Order: sequence, then C-alpha cells, then structure tokens
Amino acid sequence: MTEAVAVAPSRGRHGILSPLRHVVFRRIWTASLLSNLGLLIMGVGAAWSMTQLTASADMVALVQTALMLPVAIVSAPAAAIADTFDRRKVELVALSVDSQLGKLFCANRKSARPKQCRGDCHVREVYTDSG
Repeated sequence: MTEAVAVAPSRGRHGILSPLRHVVFRRIWTASLLSNLGLLIMGVGAAWSMTQLTASADMVALVQTALMLPVAIVSAPAAAIADTFDRRKVELVALSVDSQLGKLFCANRKSARPKQCRGDCHVREVYTDSG
C-alpha cells in the first residue's frame, strides 16, 4: 500500500509577497501603485471640475470616458506586442514615444493663446502664463 503524503505549501520562498523581496520589482511595483493612484485622483478632480462647469451628467460621464477610453483601446494591442517582441525593446520604444509626445504637448502649451469668448461660452478656458 502506498501512502499519500500531504506537502504543506512553503510560505517562506513562494508566498504571495515573495516578489517584493527583490528591490527592482518592489520599486517598479511601488511606482506603478503611486502612478495609478495619481491617475485615479486626477479622474476625480476632472469630473469634479466638469460639475463646476456644467450641470449635465452626460458631460461628467464623458470626462470619465475620455480618461479611460485610451486605456481600453491600447491595452489589448499593447499586451500582444509585449508578448511578441522583446519586452525591453518594447519598453524603450514606448518610453521614447511617451517622452516625445510630452515634449510636443509642452511646446504646444507654451505657444497656446487664450481664445476670446464671444457670446455664450460653454467651457471656460483659463490660461496662466508664468513667464
């Protein structure tokens, strides 16, 4: 007769928090957590600002849609690309594109001029130039 031996799972090496033992993973995980928290706070602030601009619930909902739609559209192709190609190269390309877009938006913002409101304005545009 053979006896079945029950083996208890080892919590020391393969526990749920074991990846946090690695410094690099812990830093990336913490940065991702804080970034996502910041995005959620920004979403609440944007929706709150829209409630100050208009009483329309549709417009408030459109703000949330505008914040989450790019994530919904890009996440499936991004996952396929990350699984197909070398992840380091994908990350470098993505960070380069993100950096260039950030520079483009910054340059566009510096050259922006406030629009003159004639008649009934639906959205107030406030530009503050610090220099």
